[in-house]
Amino acid sequence: MLSVLLALGGLVAPAAAVAPLVDLSYTQLQGVSLANGATQWLGVRYAAAPLGVMRFGAPVDPRQLRRLSTRHSPDDFTMQPNRRFNVSEDCLYLNIFAPTAATAEAPVPVMYFIQGGGFESNSNANFNGTELALFGDIMVVQVNYRVGPFGFLQSREVEEFGSLNNGLKDLLQGLQWIKQHISKFGGDPGQVVIAGDSAGATSIALLLAAFDGDDKRDPGLFKGAIMESVSLATVRDMSQGQEQYDCLVKAAGCDSATTDTFSCLIAANASALQTKDCQFNPHLDDNLVRAPMLTRFEEGKYLRIPTLAGSCTDEGTKGVPKDTDTLEAALQHVNNQASGALSEESLALIQERYFDADEPTFEEAGKFWRHLSNAQETTGRTA
Repeated sequence: MLSVLLALGGLVAPAAAVAPLVDLSYTQLQGVSLANGATQWLGVRYAAAPLGVMRFGAPVDPRQLRRLSTRHSPDDFTMQPNRRFNVSEDCLYLNIFAPTAATAEAPVPVMYFIQGGGFESNSNANFNGTELALFGDIMVVQVNYRVGPFGFLQSREVEEFGSLNNGLKDLLQGLQWIKQHISKFGGDPGQVVIAGDSAGATSIALLLAAFDGDDKRDPGLFKGAIMESVSLATVRDMSQGQEQYDCLVKAAGCDSATTDTFSCLIAANASALQTKDCQFNPHLDDNLVRAPMLTRFEEGKYLRIPTLAGSCTDEGTKGVPKDTDTLEAALQHVNNQASGALSEESLALIQERYFDADEPTFEEAGKFWRHLSNAQETTGRTA
Protein backbone atom coordinates (compact mmCIF):
# COMPACT_ATOMS: atom_id res chain seq x y z
CA MET A 1 0.00 0.00 0.00
CA LEU A 2 2.85 2.39 0.86
CA SER A 3 4.48 1.83 -2.52
CA VAL A 4 1.19 2.68 -4.25
CA LEU A 5 0.86 5.92 -2.31
CA LEU A 6 4.43 6.89 -3.08
CA ALA A 7 3.87 6.23 -6.77
CA LEU A 8 0.68 8.27 -6.82
CA GLY A 9 2.47 11.14 -5.10
CA GLY A 10 5.41 11.03 -7.48
CA LEU A 11 7.65 10.09 -4.57
CA VAL A 12 9.02 6.78 -5.78
CA ALA A 13 12.23 6.06 -3.91
CA PRO A 14 15.33 6.44 -6.11
CA ALA A 15 17.12 3.29 -7.24
CA ALA A 16 20.01 2.25 -5.06
CA ALA A 17 23.53 2.91 -6.30
CA VAL A 18 25.63 -0.08 -7.27
CA ALA A 19 27.33 -1.61 -4.23
CA PRO A 20 31.15 -1.52 -4.25
CA LEU A 21 31.28 -5.32 -3.86
CA VAL A 22 30.38 -6.80 -7.24
CA ASP A 23 29.81 -10.53 -7.62
CA LEU A 24 30.76 -11.95 -11.03
CA SER A 25 30.47 -15.55 -12.14
CA TYR A 26 34.18 -16.20 -11.63
CA THR A 27 35.23 -13.82 -8.83
CA GLN A 28 34.17 -11.02 -6.51
CA LEU A 29 35.50 -7.51 -7.00
CA GLN A 30 35.78 -5.07 -4.13
CA GLY A 31 35.49 -1.48 -5.25
CA VAL A 32 36.30 1.62 -3.23
CA SER A 33 33.87 4.51 -2.88
CA LEU A 34 35.87 7.75 -2.84
CA ALA A 35 35.00 10.98 -1.08
CA ASN A 36 34.69 12.84 -4.39
CA GLY A 37 31.63 10.82 -5.42
CA ALA A 38 33.31 8.19 -7.59
CA THR A 39 33.77 4.46 -7.13
CA GLN A 40 36.73 2.58 -8.56
CA TRP A 41 37.46 -1.08 -9.15
CA LEU A 42 41.16 -1.70 -9.80
CA GLY A 43 42.95 -4.77 -11.11
CA VAL A 44 39.95 -6.45 -12.74
CA ARG A 45 41.02 -9.58 -14.60
CA TYR A 46 39.21 -9.75 -17.96
CA ALA A 47 41.11 -12.71 -19.44
CA ALA A 48 43.06 -15.67 -18.18
CA ALA A 49 46.72 -15.04 -17.40
CA PRO A 50 48.70 -15.25 -20.69
CA LEU A 51 51.48 -17.32 -19.14
CA GLY A 52 53.25 -20.56 -20.02
CA VAL A 53 51.83 -22.14 -23.16
CA MET A 54 49.42 -19.18 -23.41
CA ARG A 55 52.27 -16.67 -23.82
CA PHE A 56 51.62 -16.23 -27.53
CA GLY A 57 48.05 -17.50 -27.52
CA ALA A 58 44.78 -15.67 -28.12
CA PRO A 59 43.06 -14.38 -24.97
CA VAL A 60 40.48 -16.59 -23.28
CA ASP A 61 37.93 -15.95 -20.55
CA PRO A 62 39.24 -15.71 -16.97
CA ARG A 63 39.16 -18.80 -14.83
CA GLN A 64 37.54 -19.11 -11.41
CA LEU A 65 39.50 -17.27 -8.75
CA ARG A 66 39.08 -15.80 -5.31
CA ARG A 67 40.55 -12.33 -5.23
CA LEU A 68 39.29 -8.98 -4.04
CA SER A 69 40.71 -6.30 -6.32
CA THR A 70 41.56 -2.98 -4.68
CA ARG A 71 44.84 -1.96 -6.34
CA HIS A 72 46.09 -1.02 -9.78
CA SER A 73 46.92 -4.04 -11.88
CA PRO A 74 50.38 -4.85 -13.22
CA ASP A 75 51.25 -3.06 -16.44
CA ASP A 76 52.34 -4.82 -19.62
CA PHE A 77 55.79 -6.30 -19.90
CA THR A 78 57.25 -3.16 -21.45
CA MET A 79 60.13 -3.65 -23.88
CA GLN A 80 62.29 -1.10 -22.06
CA PRO A 81 62.80 -1.40 -18.28
CA ASN A 82 61.26 1.63 -16.62
CA ARG A 83 60.72 2.33 -12.92
CA ARG A 84 57.38 3.99 -13.72
CA PHE A 85 55.86 0.62 -14.54
CA ASN A 86 54.60 -2.12 -12.25
CA VAL A 87 55.78 -4.67 -14.77
CA SER A 88 54.39 -8.17 -15.23
CA GLU A 89 53.75 -10.47 -18.16
CA ASP A 90 50.44 -11.22 -16.46
CA CYS A 91 48.90 -7.93 -17.54
CA LEU A 92 45.38 -8.58 -18.84
CA TYR A 93 43.51 -6.40 -16.37
CA LEU A 94 41.31 -3.36 -16.59
CA ASN A 95 40.42 -0.58 -14.16
CA ILE A 96 36.90 0.81 -13.80
CA PHE A 97 35.94 4.31 -12.62
CA ALA A 98 32.30 5.35 -12.25
CA PRO A 99 30.06 7.88 -10.52
CA THR A 100 29.04 6.32 -7.21
CA ALA A 101 25.43 7.26 -7.97
CA ALA A 102 25.32 5.03 -11.08
CA THR A 103 22.64 2.36 -10.87
CA ALA A 104 21.75 -0.81 -12.71
CA GLU A 105 18.35 0.73 -13.51
CA ALA A 106 19.83 3.93 -14.96
CA PRO A 107 23.28 2.90 -16.27
CA VAL A 108 25.79 5.45 -17.55
CA PRO A 109 27.61 5.35 -20.93
CA VAL A 110 31.02 3.69 -21.00
CA MET A 111 34.34 5.05 -22.32
CA TYR A 112 36.80 2.24 -23.07
CA PHE A 113 40.25 3.87 -22.93
CA ILE A 114 43.18 2.31 -24.80
CA GLN A 115 46.63 3.51 -23.82
CA GLY A 116 49.45 4.46 -26.16
CA GLY A 117 53.07 3.37 -25.98
CA GLY A 118 54.22 2.58 -29.51
CA PHE A 119 52.98 -1.03 -29.23
CA GLU A 120 56.00 -1.55 -26.95
CA SER A 121 54.55 -0.49 -23.60
CA ASN A 122 51.35 0.77 -21.98
CA SER A 123 52.20 4.37 -21.19
CA ASN A 124 49.49 5.13 -18.60
CA ALA A 125 49.83 2.29 -16.14
CA ASN A 126 48.48 4.35 -13.25
CA PHE A 127 45.85 6.32 -15.16
CA ASN A 128 43.02 7.38 -12.86
CA GLY A 129 39.71 8.12 -14.54
CA THR A 130 37.65 9.30 -11.57
CA GLU A 131 37.63 13.01 -12.49
CA LEU A 132 36.71 12.25 -16.09
CA ALA A 133 33.95 9.90 -14.96
CA LEU A 134 32.46 12.57 -12.72
CA PHE A 135 32.85 15.37 -15.27
CA GLY A 136 31.07 13.46 -18.02
CA ASP A 137 28.74 11.36 -15.86
CA ILE A 138 30.20 8.30 -17.58
CA MET A 139 32.04 5.15 -16.70
CA VAL A 140 35.72 5.07 -17.68
CA VAL A 141 37.32 1.67 -18.28
CA GLN A 142 41.08 1.62 -18.79
CA VAL A 143 42.48 -1.53 -20.38
CA ASN A 144 45.93 -3.08 -20.43
CA TYR A 145 46.83 -5.21 -23.45
CA ARG A 146 49.84 -7.20 -24.59
CA VAL A 147 52.53 -5.36 -26.52
CA GLY A 148 55.96 -6.08 -27.98
CA PRO A 149 56.47 -9.76 -28.90
CA PHE A 150 53.79 -10.79 -26.40
CA GLY A 151 51.13 -8.94 -28.37
CA PHE A 152 52.47 -8.74 -31.92
CA LEU A 153 54.88 -11.58 -32.69
CA GLN A 154 54.48 -12.72 -36.30
CA SER A 155 55.91 -15.79 -37.99
CA ARG A 156 54.92 -19.09 -39.51
CA GLU A 157 55.59 -20.72 -36.14
CA VAL A 158 53.29 -18.31 -34.30
CA GLU A 159 50.59 -18.78 -36.93
CA GLU A 160 50.75 -22.58 -36.48
CA PHE A 161 51.19 -22.92 -32.73
CA GLY A 162 49.98 -19.62 -31.30
CA SER A 163 47.95 -16.64 -32.48
CA LEU A 164 48.65 -13.47 -34.48
CA ASN A 165 47.89 -9.90 -33.39
CA ASN A 166 47.13 -10.86 -29.80
CA GLY A 167 47.34 -7.24 -28.66
CA LEU A 168 44.33 -6.37 -30.82
CA LYS A 169 42.55 -9.54 -29.74
CA ASP A 170 43.10 -8.54 -26.09
CA LEU A 171 41.25 -5.28 -26.77
CA LEU A 172 38.33 -7.18 -28.29
CA GLN A 173 38.36 -9.60 -25.35
CA GLY A 174 38.04 -6.62 -23.00
CA LEU A 175 35.09 -5.31 -25.00
CA GLN A 176 33.43 -8.72 -24.86
CA TRP A 177 33.94 -8.68 -21.09
CA ILE A 178 32.25 -5.27 -20.90
CA LYS A 179 29.29 -6.50 -22.93
CA GLN A 180 28.82 -9.37 -20.49
CA HIS A 181 29.59 -7.76 -17.13
CA ILE A 182 29.61 -3.96 -17.13
CA SER A 183 25.92 -3.58 -16.24
CA LYS A 184 26.74 -4.99 -12.81
CA PHE A 185 28.89 -1.90 -12.21
CA GLY A 186 26.25 0.57 -13.42
CA GLY A 187 27.53 0.83 -17.00
CA ASP A 188 25.48 0.57 -20.17
CA PRO A 189 26.85 -2.19 -22.46
CA GLY A 190 24.82 -0.75 -25.33
CA GLN A 191 26.53 2.65 -25.14
CA VAL A 192 30.26 1.97 -25.34
CA VAL A 193 32.66 4.42 -27.01
CA ILE A 194 36.27 3.36 -27.54
CA ALA A 195 38.88 6.09 -27.02
CA GLY A 196 42.64 6.03 -27.28
CA ASP A 197 45.78 8.05 -27.81
CA SER A 198 48.80 7.38 -30.00
CA ALA A 199 49.16 3.60 -30.39
CA GLY A 200 45.80 3.28 -28.65
CA ALA A 201 44.23 5.49 -31.32
CA THR A 202 45.96 3.53 -34.06
CA SER A 203 44.60 0.32 -32.55
CA ILE A 204 41.11 1.82 -32.84
CA ALA A 205 41.67 2.69 -36.50
CA LEU A 206 42.76 -0.90 -37.13
CA LEU A 207 39.64 -2.22 -35.41
CA LEU A 208 37.46 0.10 -37.46
CA ALA A 209 39.08 -1.29 -40.60
CA ALA A 210 38.72 -4.87 -39.41
CA PHE A 211 34.96 -5.12 -39.76
CA ASP A 212 34.31 -3.88 -43.31
CA GLY A 213 31.21 -1.95 -42.44
CA ASP A 214 29.57 -5.35 -43.04
CA ASP A 215 26.88 -5.99 -40.45
CA LYS A 216 27.75 -9.67 -40.49
CA ARG A 217 31.31 -8.93 -39.31
CA ASP A 218 30.46 -6.11 -36.90
CA PRO A 219 30.57 -7.62 -33.38
CA GLY A 220 28.43 -4.77 -32.05
CA LEU A 221 30.84 -4.03 -29.20
CA PHE A 222 31.07 -0.23 -29.52
CA LYS A 223 28.97 2.64 -30.89
CA GLY A 224 31.58 5.36 -31.42
CA ALA A 225 35.32 6.08 -31.48
CA ILE A 226 37.65 8.87 -30.32
CA MET A 227 41.23 8.87 -31.63
CA GLU A 228 43.89 11.29 -30.37
CA SER A 229 47.24 11.42 -32.19
CA VAL A 230 46.34 8.56 -34.50
CA SER A 231 48.94 7.56 -37.07
CA LEU A 232 49.47 4.92 -39.72
CA ALA A 233 50.25 1.46 -38.44
CA THR A 234 53.27 -0.11 -40.10
CA VAL A 235 51.81 -3.52 -40.88
CA ARG A 236 54.18 -6.24 -42.00
CA ASP A 237 53.54 -9.20 -44.25
CA MET A 238 54.60 -12.66 -43.09
CA SER A 239 58.10 -12.52 -44.58
CA GLN A 240 58.82 -9.20 -42.85
CA GLY A 241 57.40 -10.50 -39.58
CA GLN A 242 59.53 -13.61 -39.87
CA GLU A 243 62.61 -11.39 -39.87
CA GLN A 244 61.59 -9.90 -36.53
CA TYR A 245 60.77 -13.35 -35.16
CA ASP A 246 64.25 -14.53 -36.12
CA CYS A 247 65.63 -11.39 -34.49
CA LEU A 248 63.85 -12.29 -31.24
CA VAL A 249 65.00 -15.91 -31.43
CA LYS A 250 68.59 -14.69 -31.55
CA ALA A 251 68.12 -12.07 -28.82
CA ALA A 252 66.56 -14.68 -26.50
CA GLY A 253 69.36 -17.17 -27.11
CA CYS A 254 67.03 -19.61 -28.87
CA ASP A 255 68.91 -19.67 -32.17
CA SER A 256 70.62 -22.92 -31.13
CA ALA A 257 67.20 -24.59 -30.82
CA THR A 258 67.00 -25.09 -34.56
CA THR A 259 64.25 -27.71 -34.42
CA ASP A 260 61.77 -25.85 -32.18
CA THR A 261 62.48 -22.17 -31.66
CA PHE A 262 58.83 -21.49 -30.72
CA SER A 263 58.96 -23.83 -27.70
CA CYS A 264 62.22 -22.19 -26.67
CA LEU A 265 60.56 -18.76 -26.72
CA ILE A 266 57.66 -20.15 -24.66
CA ALA A 267 60.05 -21.54 -22.04
CA ALA A 268 62.36 -18.53 -21.89
CA ASN A 269 62.22 -16.11 -18.99
CA ALA A 270 60.09 -13.11 -19.95
CA SER A 271 63.04 -10.77 -19.46
CA ALA A 272 64.92 -12.60 -22.22
CA LEU A 273 62.30 -11.30 -24.66
CA GLN A 274 62.81 -7.73 -23.49
CA THR A 275 65.05 -6.45 -26.28
CA LYS A 276 65.49 -3.17 -28.15
CA ASP A 277 67.00 -4.92 -31.16
CA CYS A 278 63.71 -6.15 -32.61
CA GLN A 279 60.44 -4.37 -33.31
CA PHE A 280 56.89 -5.66 -33.21
CA ASN A 281 53.76 -4.07 -34.65
CA PRO A 282 50.28 -5.08 -35.73
CA HIS A 283 50.59 -7.13 -38.90
CA LEU A 284 48.69 -8.72 -41.78
CA ASP A 285 46.88 -11.83 -40.62
CA ASP A 286 43.99 -12.47 -43.08
CA ASN A 287 41.58 -11.95 -40.19
CA LEU A 288 41.64 -8.68 -38.25
CA VAL A 289 44.25 -6.95 -40.41
CA ARG A 290 43.63 -8.07 -43.97
CA ALA A 291 45.24 -5.11 -45.76
CA PRO A 292 47.14 -1.91 -44.88
CA MET A 293 44.96 0.56 -43.01
CA LEU A 294 44.88 3.23 -45.72
CA THR A 295 43.92 0.63 -48.32
CA ARG A 296 40.96 -0.46 -46.23
CA PHE A 297 39.73 3.09 -45.74
CA GLU A 298 40.25 4.01 -49.40
CA GLU A 299 38.15 1.01 -50.39
CA GLY A 300 35.43 2.01 -47.94
CA LYS A 301 35.97 -1.16 -45.92
CA TYR A 302 35.63 0.13 -42.40
CA LEU A 303 33.05 0.33 -39.64
CA ARG A 304 30.90 3.42 -40.14
CA ILE A 305 30.18 4.83 -36.70
CA PRO A 306 30.45 8.35 -35.22
CA THR A 307 34.16 9.12 -34.94
CA LEU A 308 36.34 11.95 -33.62
CA ALA A 309 40.04 12.27 -34.47
CA GLY A 310 42.57 14.90 -33.46
CA SER A 311 46.24 15.62 -32.90
CA CYS A 312 48.38 17.94 -30.81
CA THR A 313 49.90 20.92 -32.59
CA ASP A 314 53.57 20.33 -33.42
CA GLU A 315 53.63 16.95 -31.69
CA GLY A 316 55.88 15.71 -34.50
CA THR A 317 58.78 17.71 -33.03
CA LYS A 318 59.01 15.19 -30.19
CA GLY A 319 61.78 12.71 -30.84
CA VAL A 320 62.86 14.09 -34.22
CA PRO A 321 66.64 14.74 -34.54
CA LYS A 322 66.95 18.51 -34.40
CA ASP A 323 70.18 18.51 -36.42
CA THR A 324 68.55 16.89 -39.50
CA ASP A 325 70.22 18.90 -42.27
CA THR A 326 69.95 16.77 -45.42
CA LEU A 327 67.14 15.17 -47.37
CA GLU A 328 68.88 11.82 -47.18
CA ALA A 329 69.03 11.93 -43.38
CA ALA A 330 65.38 12.96 -43.16
CA LEU A 331 64.17 10.12 -45.37
CA GLN A 332 66.41 7.66 -43.54
CA HIS A 333 64.81 8.65 -40.24
CA VAL A 334 61.32 8.15 -41.67
CA ASN A 335 62.24 4.73 -43.01
CA ASN A 336 63.88 3.74 -39.72
CA GLN A 337 60.61 4.48 -37.94
CA ALA A 338 58.97 1.97 -40.29
CA SER A 339 61.69 -0.62 -39.58
CA GLY A 340 63.05 -0.10 -43.09
CA ALA A 341 59.82 -1.38 -44.64
CA LEU A 342 59.02 1.63 -46.85
CA SER A 343 59.45 1.15 -50.59
CA GLU A 344 61.20 3.63 -52.87
CA GLU A 345 57.78 4.63 -54.19
CA SER A 346 56.52 5.34 -50.65
CA LEU A 347 59.59 7.38 -49.80
CA ALA A 348 59.16 9.36 -53.02
CA LEU A 349 55.58 10.22 -52.07
CA ILE A 350 56.68 11.27 -48.58
CA GLN A 351 59.41 13.43 -50.09
CA GLU A 352 56.94 15.11 -52.44
CA ARG A 353 54.39 15.70 -49.71
CA TYR A 354 56.69 16.91 -46.95
CA PHE A 355 60.30 17.52 -47.92
CA ASP A 356 59.82 19.37 -51.20
CA ALA A 357 57.60 21.93 -49.43
CA ASP A 358 58.84 25.33 -48.32
CA GLU A 359 59.29 25.43 -44.55
CA PRO A 360 60.98 27.96 -42.25
CA THR A 361 64.36 27.26 -40.71
CA PHE A 362 65.22 27.79 -37.06
CA GLU A 363 68.33 28.62 -35.10
CA GLU A 364 70.20 25.58 -33.79
CA ALA A 365 68.11 23.31 -36.04
CA GLY A 366 68.93 21.55 -39.29
CA LYS A 367 67.47 22.61 -42.63
CA PHE A 368 65.01 19.68 -42.71
CA TRP A 369 64.02 19.62 -39.02
CA ARG A 370 60.68 21.36 -39.63
CA HIS A 371 59.93 19.15 -42.66
CA LEU A 372 60.74 16.00 -40.71
CA SER A 373 58.60 17.14 -37.76
CA ASN A 374 55.62 17.58 -40.08
CA ALA A 375 56.17 14.16 -41.60
CA GLN A 376 56.57 12.55 -38.18
CA GLU A 377 53.31 14.06 -36.99
CA THR A 378 51.23 12.29 -39.60
CA THR A 379 53.26 9.33 -40.84
CA GLY A 380 55.71 8.55 -38.07
CA ARG A 381 55.71 5.50 -35.87
CA THR A 382 53.11 5.74 -33.12
CA ALA A 383 54.68 6.40 -29.71
